[in-house]
Amino acid sequence: MSLTANKGEWSELYVLYSLFADHKIPAADNNLHQTSRFYRFLKIFREDDPRRPLVYDLENDNEVIIHGGGQYKNISTIGLSAKTKRIFDKIKEATDATFSVWEAEALMHEFLLTKIKANSSEKSDLVATIKDDIVSETDPYGFSIKSQIGGASTLLNASSSGTNFIYKISDFYADKDQINAIDTRSKVRDRLKAILNTGARLDFVGMTSNVFKENLRTVDSVLPNIIAQMLMNYYLGNGATMDNL
Repeated sequence: MSLTANKGEWSELYVLYSLFADHKIPAADNNLHQTSRFYRFLKIFREDDPRRPLVYDLENDNEVIIHGGGQYKNISTIGLSAKTKRIFDKIKEATDATFSVWEAEALMHEFLLTKIKANSSEKSDLVATIKDDIVSETDPYGFSIKSQIGGASTLLNASSSGTNFIYKISDFYADKDQINAIDTRSKVRDRLKAILNTGARLDFVGMTSNVFKENLRTVDSVLPNIIAQMLMNYYLGNGATMDNL
């Protein structure tokens, strides 16, 4: 039975195959334009199965040496670049939400892969040691893979507990059960408008995750407050794009 995945998930596997083929990836500038600088990948670490962590050694040109978990395999990568190009074209041409890419699936067996995506317990999509003209990382370094093939990629994945913003409702004297009974398609927006129409006020008071809050504050000390106001503007129907909000 063929494996199916979406464009973003197949893109992760495409990046992995591209690194197997080329052993390097170009660096980009602040506008994501390719530069003349490259990152050379020395080793890639993959753990599809916790009992079988694998290391892909890329230090020799035109080959990948796989070892770990009782496995050892030497694979020639001559011709792999052409295969990865065909895989990219298949991903780009796909129109279904999830689909199969048999060319990518065929290579999974060759490279001892059992899953399209990296283990979900890992925060990084790709873990590797790298070097370039400036940096030589002897410790594994985590990378997040963002695919633009199917459209703009998300910069932040919302979660049920880690990304919640907390607001306090003040001066609310209406029937809360009546507000909670609103069950329209846009019920969050409609409930918020109904609350404010009673003359009540919403004030941002904090976030459920202190780690997330501190990460935002490393960008700007008041970024949590800025995003909290943007969320309010969005749910009040005052805009949907970043510029408008």
